[in-house]
Amino acid sequence: MFVALGNVVKNAIKFSNGEEVHCELSCNDQQIVVMITDKGIGIPASETEKIFRPFYRSLNARRFEGFGIGLSLTEKVVRLHNGTIQVFSGTGQGATFRLAFPR
Repeated sequence: MFVALGNVVKNAIKFSNGEEVHCELSCNDQQIVVMITDKGIGIPASETEKIFRPFYRSLNARRFEGFGIGLSLTEKVVRLHNGTIQVFSGTGQGATFRLAFPR
C-alpha cells in the first residue's frame, strides 16, 4: 500500500511543474478515502482509462521520465485491498486521484 500511495503522490509532484500538490485523507463508517490533487499538465479525457494499462504513457507525459508501470501497479495494489481508484482530469487542468477502501 505504501508503494501504491507513494506512486500517486510522486506522479503528482512530477507532473505538476513545481505547483502545489494536495493530499486529503477522510473516513466515515463505510470507507477510507485518499484524494491527491495536483495542478499539473493533466490527462486528456480520452486517455484517463488507458493510464492504468501496463506501459501506457499519455502523449503529454512522454517528456517526463518514466516507463508507464507505476499506475498499473498502483491499480492492482488498490484492488488487492478491495479498494477503487478513480482519476478526474483534463488537459492542462491538473489531476485528482481518488482512492477509496472499505473500513
